[in-house]
Amino acid sequence: MKISLNWIRDYVALEAPVEEITRALTFLGLEVEHVATHGAPPLDNVVVGEVLTREKHPNADKLSVCTVDIGPAGGVRTIVCGAQNYKVGDRVPVALPGAVLPGDLKIKQSKIRGHLSDGMLCSGKELGIGEDQSGLLILEGRPPLGAGINGVLPPGDTIFDVEVTPNRPDCLSHIGVARELAAWFRKGLGYPQEKFRGEVGDARSELFASVEVETPADCPLYTAHVITGVKVGPSPAWMQERLRAVGLRPINNVVDVGNYVMLEYGQPLHAFDARKIAGGRIIVRRARDGEKITTLDGKVRSLSSRTLVIADTSKALVVAGVMGGENSGVDESTTTIVLECAIFRAASVRWTSRALGLSSDSSYRYERGVDPHTAKEAAWRAIDLIVETAGGRAEGPVCVVGGDVPWKREIAVSSAFVCERLGFEIPAAEMRAALESLELNVTREDPAPAGGVTWTVSIPSWRDDLDRPIDLVEEILRIHGTERIPHARVTSVGLAAEDDPVVAFNRRATAY
Repeated sequence: MKISLNWIRDYVALEAPVEEITRALTFLGLEVEHVATHGAPPLDNVVVGEVLTREKHPNADKLSVCTVDIGPAGGVRTIVCGAQNYKVGDRVPVALPGAVLPGDLKIKQSKIRGHLSDGMLCSGKELGIGEDQSGLLILEGRPPLGAGINGVLPPGDTIFDVEVTPNRPDCLSHIGVARELAAWFRKGLGYPQEKFRGEVGDARSELFASVEVETPADCPLYTAHVITGVKVGPSPAWMQERLRAVGLRPINNVVDVGNYVMLEYGQPLHAFDARKIAGGRIIVRRARDGEKITTLDGKVRSLSSRTLVIADTSKALVVAGVMGGENSGVDESTTTIVLECAIFRAASVRWTSRALGLSSDSSYRYERGVDPHTAKEAAWRAIDLIVETAGGRAEGPVCVVGGDVPWKREIAVSSAFVCERLGFEIPAAEMRAALESLELNVTREDPAPAGGVTWTVSIPSWRDDLDRPIDLVEEILRIHGTERIPHARVTSVGLAAEDDPVVAFNRRATAY
């Protein structure tokens, strides 16, 4: 999974160097496979300019000669340009003589087809912030002339490509990784604050009627919210930048919000165009043998009766937990959406993904387990972002089928047990602080008969991997730091025979 450092800093104030954060992730159990930079590098002598005039080059059909104002300090420059996507009045990046662009491209005053060019007008790719080099990067918001381009473009980012073990699906999200880093660096953790808290307008059955779940064992929770008055278009630059940074292609504001919240919370979502749901009803059911659906990748899939689908009254709309269909997707004409936030049984999604040879970011998470107890917050967060980026408002009905299975898991563990299993001493106060930094909160503390204390620890729903006292020993050691384990001589009981392998090993080790 790719993790954006800028994104992580939304939740925890990390000032540590990248090398130290990389080391922390490794010791926390998240193997860092690669670290990369994303976005514009430091760019000296690249500033904001405004195109004043644009005339055809006298000696080249595809070139233009432009006069460009770069502010009081730089004046007006004459620059030859081959792009076609700009017009007089646009503000664009200008690389002045002396600038060095990514790829070691040195900018200098030169003659192009016999005409002096005092710099270069730049595309996004030439600045190192994208792949599009077909035209100039048109700067939005009319930034001040002469301003350094690094102060105008989104800040550069560091991307960690981490390997998440199957028992830690909570770390398939930026919030989950931020929680780990906050514990390691002893920092506070802040969560997104949802503005939407479930309040909706009057129920409008003409827009959407109901949800029916025929297979509750495979879909223990399904929620659907209706949002009207949306205007589908490009998502804001900050959201596009974050999605690109972690390897996703922006589509539109509604789809991008779904992907953004999935990467933030670890909860997949799906948006339907309400007009395309026949009968105004969503039915979670098994597919019929041979039933077909064209998924969003453009391929026709033949389904079996083991495949769970989201359907309307006439057709399958989505391969549940894996990928949506072309026949219900959001497009530029969409004005009302139905937002799905659901929990699907991991084994069902895993079987479907393998049977169809189809994997997605959603199936990757469902196969490993999605926490049903944060689904409501993820849906509310998505509604906030849709209203912010696409407009509209939440209407009734809100359909909820199934519900949270009541969650309460507590583990009792003593400080003596921890020290015995570790083989070295850690102060009890440090143990408790390590647990609580991971939101494994101590609900009760009692004196232990053999000395020390015994804690009753509340396990949050996103840590389903913790169910025994020894699991808490591992959590304490992770935060304490395995590199702090004191050196000790290896001892073992064995027969004092010359050919005993343990005795022979100890003698060889002692010799060194």
